[in-house]
Amino acid sequence: MNFESVDRDRAALQRRVIRLAADRSSLFHIASTNGCLTPDEQQHLTTTERELDECFLALRSQRALTDSRRFDRENRDLWRRLGPPAPPKRARK
Repeated sequence: MNFESVDRDRAALQRRVIRLAADRSSLFHIASTNGCLTPDEQQHLTTTERELDECFLALRSQRALTDSRRFDRENRDLWRRLGPPAPPKRARK
C-alpha cells in the first residue's frame, strides 16, 4: 500500500464521515421537530451511527499504522546515531 492510496482512502473516509454526520444531524433535527422518529427513521439513525463508528475506527487504524511506521523510522535513525545499546551489567554475587 503506497502513500497515495492511503491518502485517497483517508479522503474517501473523511467524505463519508461528513455525509454520515450530516445525515445523522438531519435525523436529530427531524426528531426534535416531530418529537420522535418513525421506526424506519430510528433504524436509519442506528445504521448511520454504526457506519459512523466504523469510519472513525478505520480512520484511527490508518492513523495508528502511519504513526507506527514513522516511529519505526525515527527509532532506526536514532539507533544509527547512538550506536547499539550497551549489554546489561551482570549483578555481583
